[in-house]
Order: sequence, then C-alpha cells, then structure tokens
Amino acid sequence: MVNQENRLEKRTVETAFFQTNFVAIKNGLKKGEQVVVSDLIPAIEGMLLKPVVDTRMMEALLNEAQGKSHVK
Repeated sequence: MVNQENRLEKRTVETAFFQTNFVAIKNGLKKGEQVVVSDLIPAIEGMLLKPVVDTRMMEALLNEAQGKSHVK
C-alpha cells in the first residue's frame, strides 16, 4: 500500500474471497488507503512512490463486482 508519505508499505491482509479479476480484502486496510496494483520490480519497502489512480481499472473492477459486462 501507499503510506501517508507516498512510500511503499508492505502489509499483511486477510482476504474475504477471490473472484476472477479481483480479491476482496476483509481486514488489514482502512477506508481510503491506496493499494498498489502495478507490478513493482523491485518492490522495496519504504521506496518513494508517485501514486496514479487507474480509473479504467477501477471502473472495470466495479463493473465486474456488480456483475456487469466488461467496459472496453
């Protein structure tokens, strides 16, 4: 996740369930926290990040979670 200083923070979470293209997190995140969805190579805890909201991914995940067809 991205912490308040825009640095990578690795955190253990508890999952509620898995679906085709997403995982529902049950515990370990607070509302409004940012999750890294890109493959960071290397992913070094504490590294400075430049967060960017991926609106296309967010829309696709919300549609899938609601059982709607994929948006292209």
